[in-house]
Amino acid sequence: MAEGTVDSKLKSTTPTIKESRVLDILSTGNLKRLVLQFTPDSLEDLIKVIGHEAMSLANYNRFGMFSNIAVETTSICNRRCDYCPVSISDLYQSRPLKPMDDKTYHNVIDQLAAVNYQGTVALQHYGEPLLDPKLESRITYARKQLPNAFLVMNSNGDRLDPGRFVRLVKAGIDLIHVTNHNKNGELEPSLQALQAYLKGHPELRKHFKMRAGVSSYYNRGGLIEAQNPRKLTHCVDESYSANVDVEGNVILCANDYVGDHRYGNVNEKGIVSIWYGKEFKDLRSRKKRGHFDLDICKKCVGE
Repeated sequence: MAEGTVDSKLKSTTPTIKESRVLDILSTGNLKRLVLQFTPDSLEDLIKVIGHEAMSLANYNRFGMFSNIAVETTSICNRRCDYCPVSISDLYQSRPLKPMDDKTYHNVIDQLAAVNYQGTVALQHYGEPLLDPKLESRITYARKQLPNAFLVMNSNGDRLDPGRFVRLVKAGIDLIHVTNHNKNGELEPSLQALQAYLKGHPELRKHFKMRAGVSSYYNRGGLIEAQNPRKLTHCVDESYSANVDVEGNVILCANDYVGDHRYGNVNEKGIVSIWYGKEFKDLRSRKKRGHFDLDICKKCVGE
């Protein structure tokens, strides 16, 4: 495993689970949402930064650590939603369409384990995670290596029947977040069966959440025409999120579909060392303050 000195220092200063969980609740839980509800818009971004930084300091004894990481275990998707770059054939075919290889996946998880990572691990990027034939074993490995992390996956739910749901929960997933992308609002038969199953197994409901479509969109760095686009003046939450594509590249953000902006590869260098690299760190700092230097960022915020 390729790990630098930054990663080792982080591991040696990790606080107790009890201490870090208190900060997690303050930073990302219902209390944070309640605080933001009564916060003037002018102070909202500052409150978010304080929450992220408090959790980073408590968990890793330094500022600026990511609190969420998306790992693309497969780049293949069965949907072609018109608000996603996957719907554009040339863009979709321009990326490697395959599952992530075992070496790359294990490198990501092992590097996170080396610093006792306690944030969110989201097993997706632009691929549909349920199309990953190794998804259950990947979750099992992550659960074993990262006992204090929150494991989640975002899915279209087309392949999520009761049997698959139970296997994923047993493997160690904390939450499966499904978006119903059918514009008519109807659920796929698999999701109808799952909802019926959960009525008889209420103890499993905590592992499942569903939303009815998407109400606002990013334009994905100008790649798509977004209806009701999201407007940003500061890029805060995304600046605390790491993103690893199917080939192990640490890319700019979740909107960097093509991976034009890469800052290192987990097969060559530790992800925490990549994260704290000067160029990447300085760029995130400016984005948090509302300064957007890259063309992809300017297009994303509508400048």
